[in-house]
Amino acid sequence: MSYRERLLKNKKYRDIRDKCFQLIEEEGMTRYQISKCTEIDQTRLSRVYHGKVPMSMNELIQICDACSLKLEIRKEGKLKENTRQMVDYFKNIFP
Repeated sequence: MSYRERLLKNKKYRDIRDKCFQLIEEEGMTRYQISKCTEIDQTRLSRVYHGKVPMSMNELIQICDACSLKLEIRKEGKLKENTRQMVDYFKNIFP
């Protein structure tokens, strides 16, 4: 299985793509308008929208900029040990 196929099947990627296009639609923008603002080909946007090809990070950034969307990337997972200790400390002080 190619990287492209794995990415298209990845739930987190699909969630990001779907949320991005959902926010675009809520703003009332069309893919044509997005294409004009970002200079991303309309056919390419349509193929990304329908899950035929994955969008690149550069395209995601361009789309977010064109729609005034904030793109935030943060790490998921466990807290670092020192952070965990601080949280436990404050839980004991402020129960």
